[in-house]
Amino acid sequence: MISMYLQSSTYNSYTQLSKLLDCQEPKSSRDNPLVWGSEHYFIISHQVSELLVSQILIDLTNAANIITESKTVDWSKVKPVLLRSASITLMLSRFIKQLLVCCPKADFLDFRKELDGISAASSEQFRDVLKFINYEHPHLRIIKNAIEAEENASFVDCIKFENVQSDRLVCTEISDIIVKGAQIWRRYHWIVAEYFIEDLPGTGGTSGVQYLANRVQGGSSYDGNYCNETRLEYPSDKVQDSLEHKIENILSMLVALEQDMACLYEKESR
Repeated sequence: MISMYLQSSTYNSYTQLSKLLDCQEPKSSRDNPLVWGSEHYFIISHQVSELLVSQILIDLTNAANIITESKTVDWSKVKPVLLRSASITLMLSRFIKQLLVCCPKADFLDFRKELDGISAASSEQFRDVLKFINYEHPHLRIIKNAIEAEENASFVDCIKFENVQSDRLVCTEISDIIVKGAQIWRRYHWIVAEYFIEDLPGTGGTSGVQYLANRVQGGSSYDGNYCNETRLEYPSDKVQDSLEHKIENILSMLVALEQDMACLYEKESR
C-alpha cells in the first residue's frame, strides 16, 4: 500500500503543478510575445500574492484558535505561526515592488487596455490584508486582546511564568510587524499604480491613483470604514518628480521591519 502511494504521489501531483501552470490566460495576443510575457508575469505576481495571503490568513486563524480554545494561552505555539505570518506579510511588499522592475511600463499600458472591469480591489483576500491595519481583522484583534489581557495581569502572576511572558512579548512584537507590514504593502500599491497609470482611471471603475491615495490617507478596508493611521499627503507634483523619493522612504521602512524580523529569528534559534 505504501509503495503504491509513493509511486502515485509524484511532485507534479502533490503540488498540482500542471493545474498551476495552466491557470494563466493573458488577454494580449501571442503575436506580440514581449507584451504577452509581461502580462503573464503580471498575472503570476497577483496569483502568488493571493497564495501568500491565503497562508497568512490560515496562520492567523490557527493562532486565534490556539488562544480561544484554551483557558491559558500557550504562546510558544502561537509564536512560530505568527512569525511565519509576519515574514510573508513583508514578502508581499517585496513582491509588488518587483513589478516596477520586471514589468515594462509600455507593455503594461498595452495590455491594460484589455483589463476593463478587472481590478485587485475586488479581491476578498486583499481586503482582509487591509483589515490588518489598526488590528481591524478579527483574528488579529483576538491576538491583541489576549496579549493586552495578560499584560494587565498582576506582576506576581507574570513572574511565575517567565518563559510564557517572554513568548508573549515576542508575539507582541510580531503582531506589530504584521500591522506595519500591511501598511507598507498598501503604500506600495499606491506607488506602483502612480508609476504605471499616472492620471488614468482605474480598470475597476475607480479614479485610479487618487482612489488609492485616498485609501492610504483614510480607510483601511474597502467598506468605507476609516482608521487612525498616520495620514500621507498626496503629492501635487508630477509622478516622476517624487516617485524615487517615495520608493526610497518606504523601502527603508520595509528594511527596518525585515531587520526586526531577523533579530526575532536569531533569538528563537538560540
